[in-house]
Amino acid sequence: MDVRISPTVTPMMDQTASLMDQSRRLVFVASFHAGKHAIFGYVFRREEYPWLQIWDSYPGEGRASSRGMEFATEPFDLPRRDVIQAHAMFDTPTYRWLAARSKIGSSFVMFYTHTPDGFSKIDEITLQDGKLTIEDPRHRQEDRPRGVAGPLGFTAIRSISPWADRSC
Repeated sequence: MDVRISPTVTPMMDQTASLMDQSRRLVFVASFHAGKHAIFGYVFRREEYPWLQIWDSYPGEGRASSRGMEFATEPFDLPRRDVIQAHAMFDTPTYRWLAARSKIGSSFVMFYTHTPDGFSKIDEITLQDGKLTIEDPRHRQEDRPRGVAGPLGFTAIRSISPWADRSC
């Protein structure tokens, strides 16, 4: 199921949970507005936030639509007792436990950038050596728009990684 596409039948409200790609150490969530050539997103460690929750509201009749995306430690917002009883889903914990008088740390990268003309969808976002790269499958090496750097897609931001000087 491609959750990038807005529904054609309205009104519609929904909430979904997705398990982030278990084969990756760093994962991403991003929102792309083709008309404004803008992308806003996050890159984070999957082990810290294994779930993505999406809330959709498409009221129809010319009213404003909205979508909320949350990278999370649990798949759904449920009462604490229900979450703890569920324990895991798809072999992934449904909560993160914080023992009394202890601390948990986490970090993520937030970014905003403009896209070149012709950019149509986000296929991949990678963060490597402090360089964030966003790829559009339509722009191969030989037919990228002018001014676009990187092996595919374009380089959005340089040296933004809070993990640049340590192993992540």
